[in-house]
Amino acid sequence: MQFSNNLEQYEHCANMLITLHQQGISAIPLNGKRPSYAIRWKQYQYTIPNRMIVDEWIEQSINSYGIICGQISGGLFVIDFDCPNLYQRFVKTFSNISCTYTVQTRRGYHVYLKSHVPIPSRQFKNCDIKGEGGYVVGTGSMVDDYRYRTISSSEIQT
Repeated sequence: MQFSNNLEQYEHCANMLITLHQQGISAIPLNGKRPSYAIRWKQYQYTIPNRMIVDEWIEQSINSYGIICGQISGGLFVIDFDCPNLYQRFVKTFSNISCTYTVQTRRGYHVYLKSHVPIPSRQFKNCDIKGEGGYVVGTGSMVDDYRYRTISSSEIQT
């Protein structure tokens, strides 16, 4: 996914906010990797923004967006690998769940999964679990001249 100009980048992020909203997934505009200064994002850990709010966000020129993890987004949690070697070991060890939606980041990979029970966010060396109360930068977002890109568009595994 390459965009030839900032307008295409903005349109992609705006379309993703709308699509995620329609899918019942909580998403927010980001300023780089951080929530936009204009919003109080923590409330969207518990409630999905309504379409009017999403439309207000879209009026801003946004280059990145975040996906809120947890039960609010259908039990979504993301394993955030900051070490490509660790990700490769994970794929070899857990081949049955490695065929899930995956995004390449600047330092590694985001592996998207779903759970029927709440998964807490946790930090480990070279790897984080983004669960309840966490968020990840969405695919196609531009952060510091790096574009997050989907490397596996498979269905999110449970």
